[in-house]
Amino acid sequence: MSFEVTYSGEIQYWDIFYSTKERRDDKWCGEFYKKMDALADEINELIDDEEIEAKQEEMVALAHETLNNEALNERGGTEEYETHFDGGTLEVDGKEIDMDEELFGDDYNDFFKAQEKKWNRKDWYIIYAKSESGTFRVDPDEVKGKFDKKKIKMKNGLLHYEDEPITDAYYGTERNAVEFDIFFEDGDAKGIDIKWV
Repeated sequence: MSFEVTYSGEIQYWDIFYSTKERRDDKWCGEFYKKMDALADEINELIDDEEIEAKQEEMVALAHETLNNEALNERGGTEEYETHFDGGTLEVDGKEIDMDEELFGDDYNDFFKAQEKKWNRKDWYIIYAKSESGTFRVDPDEVKGKFDKKKIKMKNGLLHYEDEPITDAYYGTERNAVEFDIFFEDGDAKGIDIKWV
């Protein structure tokens, strides 16, 4: 016996770019990370606000040129995440069920705080995030037996039934928003325009 668990709402897809040894050694993108690190090192030596601003703009321009739409779609970031937004509807075989308030409670918020804290230790990082709305499901072939509400869990910002994420976009999605920003060690952030090629 199988059943269909769906979540009608929004999912955000995250690609986080920052420098690691593996990224610097990568044949495709190694030079990009090395150049970004070198510019960040130069910024750390500067005092004048205008000079810092100019170097930050160089980093924005480099990211714009390197991380064009093809690169963003074909090559992921240093880290990749999918997360559900609160406010959606959970259903089983088309019938709405009440969600435990704790699903989007402290653990959900703490996950994001922990990621942000980790990223903010970097000299720089880039977030490319797309949000899409739709009805997402667990493939019915992946679940067996009777539905058990206790098996709905939140793991790393993403709703699951047992160990299966509720992310299958079987019914199609609609793009809502795209964010593409670079963050610096001093807390400054700048938007990056996506280059279309």
